[in-house]
Amino acid sequence: MGTKPGVWLVVAIAACGSEPKPDPSDVSCEAQPDPHCDHPIDRIVVPKLRELGVPIRDATAEELCRRMAIDLLGRGPNSGELTACAGQTAGEMFDAFTAKPEYLREQRRQWGELFKFDNSNVRSEEIIDLDTLVGKLYADELPYGDYATQAAIHPALYALHPDDS
Repeated sequence: MGTKPGVWLVVAIAACGSEPKPDPSDVSCEAQPDPHCDHPIDRIVVPKLRELGVPIRDATAEELCRRMAIDLLGRGPNSGELTACAGQTAGEMFDAFTAKPEYLREQRRQWGELFKFDNSNVRSEEIIDLDTLVGKLYADELPYGDYATQAAIHPALYALHPDDS
C-alpha cells in the first residue's frame, strides 16, 4: 500500500470515464482562471467581484489615463497626455506620469496631509526637513525602510504627536 492517497482518486475517476466537474460556486482565480487574475491584488479582488456578480472589464486607455493623472499628479490629464496614453500600456502610462515633476509635488502634498503639517506647532525648518525626506524617497535616493524610520522619529512628526511616543 505504498500508493499516495491522491492516486486512488485519479484511478477511480479514470475507471468511471469522467473527470470531476468544476464547482460553479467556486469563484476563485484557481477554479476559474482569467488573465485578470495575474496580479496578486487581483487574485483577491476578482473573486469578490464575481461573488457580487459584477462583470470584470478593462478600463479604456482614456479612463486609465484620467485615473492615473488624478492619482499621481493631482489633476486631470491634458490633451497631450491623453494623446500619449492612447498608445501606451498601463505600465508605460505609470512611468510617464511618475517622471513628471508634478508627481513629486503631489506625493509631498499627500504626505504633508498625512503628517498633518502645521507650522503653529512645529518649526518651519523641521517641516521642510521632513518634506525633503519625502522628496528623497520619491527620487529613489532613500529606501522606504530608511524613510519610514527617519520619518517616525523626526522632530516635526514627534512635535505634532508628542503623546504618541
